[in-house]
Amino acid sequence: MPKKSGKEVYEELKKVRPDIKALFMSGYAANMIHKKGIIEEGLDLS
Repeated sequence: MPKKSGKEVYEELKKVRPDIKALFMSGYAANMIHKKGIIEEGLDLS
């Protein structure tokens, strides 16, 4: 997505639909995603 990350889109959608569920997928290793602060520590990324 050229202007927003998936997390940013998710945060905007949660404002409209707080009960929405999302599945995040990435080609990066989980430790790199946590290290870069892309998702919060403790969230499960498979």
